[in-house]
Amino acid sequence: MAEGHELARLAYEQTEDFPNSETFGLRMQIRRSAVSVASHIAEAHGRLNDTEMRKGLGSGRAALNEFETQTELAKSLGFFKPVLLIPCWSFHRKSGN
Repeated sequence: MAEGHELARLAYEQTEDFPNSETFGLRMQIRRSAVSVASHIAEAHGRLNDTEMRKGLGSGRAALNEFETQTELAKSLGFFKPVLLIPCWSFHRKSGN
């Protein structure tokens, strides 16, 4: 679960210098999806059975896909280079979280 928190922390740090025009756009979307990944993982680990846990992890994976798309878009727009973020979401993808 700590990796999810780290992903969210890095998302906040890395989007801090986005253009002001992105305050309520891509900056907030990236932050929201990163927090969503961490939240879904935490929720899944609190479930009492495997079926519910898998459902929560599936929601986390969906949020991770959103995060990946948003960071790639931000990178292509030149807002930032997600060098530190990519290893975090890669870890989650590999571990099934």
